[in-house]
Amino acid sequence: MPSQLHELLVDLFRRDPGLAALLLRDSLGVPIPRDLEPTLADANFSELAPIEARTDLVITFARDGRTELVLIIEVQLRRDEEKRRRWPYSLVSAAQRHRCQALLLVVASDAATARWAAKPIVVATGQISLTPLVLGPQKVARVQSPARARAQPYLAVLSALSHGRGAAGAAIALAAISALDSVDASVRATYNDLVLGALDEAARRALEAQMSLENYEVQSVLGKALVAKGEARGRASAVLAVLRARGLPVGELHAQRVNACTDLELLNLWLARAATAASADAVFRAE
Repeated sequence: MPSQLHELLVDLFRRDPGLAALLLRDSLGVPIPRDLEPTLADANFSELAPIEARTDLVITFARDGRTELVLIIEVQLRRDEEKRRRWPYSLVSAAQRHRCQALLLVVASDAATARWAAKPIVVATGQISLTPLVLGPQKVARVQSPARARAQPYLAVLSALSHGRGAAGAAIALAAISALDSVDASVRATYNDLVLGALDEAARRALEAQMSLENYEVQSVLGKALVAKGEARGRASAVLAVLRARGLPVGELHAQRVNACTDLELLNLWLARAATAASADAVFRAE
């Protein structure tokens, strides 16, 4: 059964069929003419032969009403040799159905899967082999400009998924989140969560600080929780800083309790007490 991440990645290309052509041109150097009009097509080729052959997505590119190129997109989160063996059949079937050139683009979620997918598929030794076009994370542009993200929001999301664990993760994620105001409201929160979930801990903390500074309104449940977590960390640091500035010893247990607390109301109470309490114990006394 396809995972949620797999379905969401397929959905990016379904909602923006032109994204595939952009990535082929800019990331993989495939000369797709800019005047071709992309349209979603049927992704099931099983009627052409007595086997099941369903691909993730098929996009046709037409000029003046005539299809000139058909693109098969397969999203791969892991190695799948059985699925890989069907790719040549799907490619030939697509070319036969639409009577034009066909290309296969594999979108891989990690570098190891990209290397696996890029290996030639030998159909008939010395006669037929297929080398897929593969888009791994390293090939996706790093979209940090809010203006570019707003112009290409689905590319911005893909960029955040590909580079959220790097040094620029927070900037890329913030650009993507700011661009999601322009997408369908029914998927906005889901994509927001997808972007935030792609970040490593360092990028999450940097994003929390940036969101707090800009008072950024986040739509998703996870996004709101992320901002709340950042606020809690700030209050916890303030409680401990006030106590130490007043020369009141803070034991390890008290420090652990403060740092683990996410209840803003309780943290605010502790902060108010820290300003006047005679000891750390008095700050954390039970009501």
